[in-house]
Amino acid sequence: VIIVIVAVIAVGVLILANSDVTLTANDATLTLPNKYALDNKGIASADNVGVLFTPVSGSSSSQEKDFFQAIKDNGKDAGYKNITNTTVNGYTVYDYAANPDKLENVSSNKEYSGDTTTWMTYPPYLAYEGVTTMDVDYFRMLSYIKGDDVYYFTLFTDNPDTSLYSSEIDQIINSFTVGNS
Repeated sequence: VIIVIVAVIAVGVLILANSDVTLTANDATLTLPNKYALDNKGIASADNVGVLFTPVSGSSSSQEKDFFQAIKDNGKDAGYKNITNTTVNGYTVYDYAANPDKLENVSSNKEYSGDTTTWMTYPPYLAYEGVTTMDVDYFRMLSYIKGDDVYYFTLFTDNPDTSLYSSEIDQIINSFTVGNS
């Protein structure tokens, strides 16, 4: 009987030790390797990397796309790097990185109509501010957008030697699902 109890406990510990961590935002999920630990603020962390996954409310997908277009067109001059976009499970994923202390306001391209010139200026947005006590040196921001759905996946670190670009992070990014997709 004791051997059976010890075996059941050992199997339970092995299952828990090999379980992935799932971050949920509304009906969307991201799956992280089991080395990530989740704190009471919803931040998962491992190996000097913190991650935050949140739904975006109060903003439309067109505003998000306009912001990203400004970063794509003029972001390099304002401190943004690695500006790309791709598709994951039917969502367009807008991706950029930055050192927060080097960011400046970024403006959209100017549009001319008769005597009128219009453009938008966007201040840096740091999704992790107010949530982490980590002194963030570098971050990577991904926006998953489809229709009116917008989700932010933010990776950040206080170690300038830590890479936020790895095959493990790519697997996390590509694990994004909504509902039963």
